[in-house]
Amino acid sequence: MTHDVVIVGLSHHTAPVHIREQLALGEDGRERLLHDLLALESVREAVVLSTCNRVEAVTCCHPEQDPVPGLTERLLLSGTGAAA
Repeated sequence: MTHDVVIVGLSHHTAPVHIREQLALGEDGRERLLHDLLALESVREAVVLSTCNRVEAVTCCHPEQDPVPGLTERLLLSGTGAAA
């Protein structure tokens, strides 16, 4: 079975500082987001990357399902404003 790699996120190239600060993830936030991503039916594997300049979710998903809306929602709801 093949899977698609899907990446959702934002960086200093795509979002201003005040938005990135709202989505900054500390250790607990990264673990919670990873757990939430893996709970999605379409996601088989996931990695969360959070630095001062970016927040990304890199996932391996079933190709027959569109994971982007669910991934985007989880990412937007994950922001706590905690230091990365």
